[in-house]
Amino acid sequence: MLNSIIFAKKGSIMISTMLDLILHYWETQTKVNNYFFFQILYHELVNRKLKDSQCTIVSDTLPHILRVLVDGTAYMPLEQLLAKVSMHKLTYFEGERLMNLDKLLAEEKQIEARIK
Repeated sequence: MLNSIIFAKKGSIMISTMLDLILHYWETQTKVNNYFFFQILYHELVNRKLKDSQCTIVSDTLPHILRVLVDGTAYMPLEQLLAKVSMHKLTYFEGERLMNLDKLLAEEKQIEARIK
């Protein structure tokens, strides 16, 4: 489960439960004991108490391919990637990577113009 972005309907039992558990965790703990804490918590909930509340899981692999393209590796055509994924956090670019990002964004504009 990618937890950098989560979508839910208002009143989601899963999100409300996760929030309650995380708030309780931080009331009783001073550090994260496992890097995958959030994923472990979610896994335990959907395999026990909230089996019927499992949300759709979207792979976080495809968004990272955009980072690979920015790094200069032609892993797949940008148009093919954009057909499968529409967002990614793009930060910490300097020098050549920033120029690559600018080129990819210009290419994306051309692709968008062809579609319209």
